[in-house]
Amino acid sequence: MRQYTGLGLGETTGKGLENFDCPEEGIYTHTHGDTNDPGEVRVFAGEREGDAVTLYYTTAARQDWHRLTLREGEDGSFQFRSNLPCEKPAVAPRLPETAPVLTLSLADARALEPQPMPLTHHGDDRAEEGGGLSIQSESGEEYSICAYRATDGRIYVALEHTDWVPTGDDGRTGYVTWESDSFLTVPENGDTQSPNAVGLDFFRDLLGRSGFVVSYSDNYTSTVQEYYYLAEDGTPCLLLRTSELGLAEQLDLDGDGVDELYN
Repeated sequence: MRQYTGLGLGETTGKGLENFDCPEEGIYTHTHGDTNDPGEVRVFAGEREGDAVTLYYTTAARQDWHRLTLREGEDGSFQFRSNLPCEKPAVAPRLPETAPVLTLSLADARALEPQPMPLTHHGDDRAEEGGGLSIQSESGEEYSICAYRATDGRIYVALEHTDWVPTGDDGRTGYVTWESDSFLTVPENGDTQSPNAVGLDFFRDLLGRSGFVVSYSDNYTSTVQEYYYLAEDGTPCLLLRTSELGLAEQLDLDGDGVDELYN
C-alpha cells in the first residue's frame, strides 16, 4: 500500500476491510471470482499539472467515465491518489503547431441519418450459440443482443427474447421459451464461420449516441464494424459502418465536451 498509494493501513478508514480474511496478524486475504472484472480499460484523455497526472477512462463492462489521479515520485514511479466516477471530460487534445498538410471543405457534406433496421422474427431456430450482451434502449429498457447460427445455416445477430412459462403451482416447475428478432445476417462470403467469431462490444459517445458495435470478417480480407444504438422502442439503428480497423480516434477538438472528429 505504501509503495502504490503512499498510505499505511492505519492511515485509511478501513472501508471494505471486513470483506477480507485475516488468518494472521497483519496479513489480509480475499478470494473472489471475476464477476466484477471491468474488462478492457480505455483511456481517452489526460492532463498533467506539476507532478499530478489525471487520466480519464471508461471500461468495456460499464461504459461510465472515471477519473484516475496519479502522483509522480522523484524516481519516476507513480502512486495512486484517487479513482472516482466523473462526467465526460471536456479536454482538448494538443494539436501540432505546424500548418496542416491538407484542408478539406465540408460545404457539400451531408448529415448522417441513422437507419432503423428491419427486424425478422424467429422462433427457437438455434443450432449454435455465440456471444451476447445486455444494453439499454434510449428509453432505459434493458435488451439482450446475441449472435447465433440458425438451423438454416446462416449466422444472425438479433434481439433475444426469453420468457419463463410455469407448468406447476410451485413456481419452480416450467420451461424457458426463446425467440429472436434478427437485424443482421453475417455475409456468407466472409471467413466468419462460427457465431463465436462475431464480436459484440460497447461504444460510448459516438455522434451523440451510445450503443453496441458488431464486428465480423467479410470477403476474407477486411473486418467490418457496425455501430448500432437502440431507439426508445428497442429498434436497432445503424449509426455507422466501418471496415478494416474501425474507428481509430474519437476526439473533442476544442474542449467543449462534444467530439468533432471521428477517424
